Amino acid sequence: MTAAANCAALLSSVAASISDGSLIEWEQVSQQVAGDDDVVLDELRMIERIARLREHASDPRTWAHFLILGRLGSGSYGDVYRAHDTKLQCDVAVKLLRCDSGNRASHARMLREARYLARVRHTNVVTVYGADQVDDRVGLWMEMVRGTTLEEQLQRQGTFGAREAALVGVDMCRAVAAVHRAGLLHGDIKAHNVMREEGGRNVLMDFGTGKDLDHDILNTQLRPSHDFAGTPLYLAPEVFAGSPRAKVADVYSLGVLLFHLVTNRYPVEGETRADIEEGHRRHTRTHLRDVRPGLSDAFVSIVERAIDPDPRQRFQSAGAFEMALARFLGAPAEDHDVKPRLAQWIALSVLAAAALVGAGAIAISLFAHAYAHTLAHGY
Repeated sequence: MTAAANCAALLSSVAASISDGSLIEWEQVSQQVAGDDDVVLDELRMIERIARLREHASDPRTWAHFLILGRLGSGSYGDVYRAHDTKLQCDVAVKLLRCDSGNRASHARMLREARYLARVRHTNVVTVYGADQVDDRVGLWMEMVRGTTLEEQLQRQGTFGAREAALVGVDMCRAVAAVHRAGLLHGDIKAHNVMREEGGRNVLMDFGTGKDLDHDILNTQLRPSHDFAGTPLYLAPEVFAGSPRAKVADVYSLGVLLFHLVTNRYPVEGETRADIEEGHRRHTRTHLRDVRPGLSDAFVSIVERAIDPDPRQRFQSAGAFEMALARFLGAPAEDHDVKPRLAQWIALSVLAAAALVGAGAIAISLFAHAYAHTLAHGY
């Protein structure tokens, strides 16, 4: 892509962020824009100021013990703000359910799910610190993640390669496994809800449609209903058919995420929810090989299995999905901390042996060799 095309794409992304009400890091944007496009950027900044003035008229100034500093984004059920925690003296993200979204039962449900999520501690899951209901408005507060969404990155830089997408997939499988282990389903895994933090960490965000596994599955079995919460393009076909959500529904969404990252398309597409539901009913799927014929067979097979219309044919857990992606990447699925711990143990062992025999030069050579071997082979 040419420099001019890159700049045009960036300005288009900025315009979309203004429309969505998302926070814009103007300093970073201005560093990537030069020449005649400076005029366009100045005009966009003026439009953004006007839009913010209109927004702030209805935005709260405070909530609980938080000072609201600005809106980060909006969703179907609530708004997310950058806020300052006056007790801990740090910035956080606060998500407030809109006053007109739902009834007391839905408010109680959000509080319950937020309390579950507050117990989830994983490097690839946004940390939820707490939740409360203040002045009839329900909200939760979480860590502030600075970066861009995978959707923004996809639209700005183009489709991902198989290995890059697989690395994202490993992180997200680990994140979803942690959520499932807490007794929850995420329910809305998509590129818009994964942040690429400055520094490279991928973080799963937005649990607005999360499910309590035991509670919601039991209720659905007793009183079947169509649960369409979530983004239709990522929803598993059995959800449209009215089946109770299970872990494999999140696995399907993870597969769609990888499909989307490498193609900028979706397995089942449509303009409306009804179109997508009809596509699932008729089995009119787009196969990954037809969109990206150059991708490796192994990667294509993994993604196609994850999005199999039959939930019994998919990976039955996020962990199983992760293992397949790790094999594709040529490394075992393991905790991020294993390599450093093991490398440190080898280093200390070799140095101790060297001290006993008094062979300092040999010890340094053995240490370097052992450390390099550990990092290269992953054990």
